[in-house]
This record gives sequence, structure tokens and C-alpha cells, in this order.
Amino acid sequence: MSLKGVDADISNNLNNYDALMLGSTHEAFPNVIIEAFNAGVIPISTNVGDVEWLINKERGILIEGFTSNEIAKSMTKFLELDVESRKKY
Repeated sequence: MSLKGVDADISNNLNNYDALMLGSTHEAFPNVIIEAFNAGVIPISTNVGDVEWLINKERGILIEGFTSNEIAKSMTKFLELDVESRKKY
């Protein structure tokens, strides 16, 4: 796995990724989560705005906090998913 950083053309490149991480501390309705679903990409996001309504146990990984350790735990959870589990998301 490698982190790509900010992608200025994410709307055209999203389907090239395995996961999308949204590490925001403030959001309203995060459209990028819907775009990730549409592209078949697993969203990993902090619990801001409407994220908790969008992401549940079958539709992504919710980061339980904002610290680097909590973000790392969520990334590890993603990396530990087998192929079949990733498809279910």
C-alpha cells in the first residue's frame, strides 16, 4: 500500500484507488464518500457531518477519533481485509 496524498483530479482518478481516506475535522455532507461508493472504492473517514449516516459496517470504515493512532488503526483494518471482504464493502 502507498498513500497518494492529495489528488487534484480525484473525480477522474478515483477508480484507480483501493480506498479513499477523508480525514476531515469538519464536514457537512461529504460528496466524496458518495463518489467513492460509485467508483467501488472503500471510504475510510472520520466521523464528521453526515459521514456516520453514509458509512456503516457494510459501507466503509469509520475512524473512531482524530488522532494519528486512530487513523492508523482504521488503515490497518482496511489492510487486513481479504479480497472477499473488500468486495462486500
